[in-house]
Amino acid sequence: MAEWVEIGLAESPTLANIAARTVAAAGADVTVLNVARDAARVRREDVAAASEEAAAEPSAQPASEPGGRSLRSRLRPAAPAAPAAPADVPDAEFTAGDALDALLALHTKIRPEQIADADSVETLANGVSSKRNQILMDLTAEFGLASMDGAAEAPLSKLRPGVVGEPTGTSPSAST
Repeated sequence: MAEWVEIGLAESPTLANIAARTVAAAGADVTVLNVARDAARVRREDVAAASEEAAAEPSAQPASEPGGRSLRSRLRPAAPAAPAAPADVPDAEFTAGDALDALLALHTKIRPEQIADADSVETLANGVSSKRNQILMDLTAEFGLASMDGAAEAPLSKLRPGVVGEPTGTSPSAST
């Protein structure tokens, strides 16, 4: 069974209510929850409380039925299997150049792989000066850079090395 969770206010779970009615009308097998209104179900606290109650019950077995299984064992759902221990996963390398691509992709609403080395901030902003200025301000804030002369017109192949370089105000000897 699929679940949809609306992240919003419990006082007005508008989207959850609309989605629940739409799903019910379509006859789909989907549970629609609101993260604040249905917090216990979203965090699976209701399942944890039920399993704690089951553990607290006395261990006396009820009488078995002809099939050899008790009524209680037939009604209680099987416990989910314990998840396997995760294997060590090596960290993915994420460079400052990757961060620059991610920042540009976020601002321009395109995928990072669609950004070419020949593109510049100016071309990615489509000539919209407010968008260009916001991108440049975010670049300097995120990477701790002083203003970069010509950054708007520079191709990304020239801009990446400036971003990857050391932040303003630090030197290799100051870090020891």
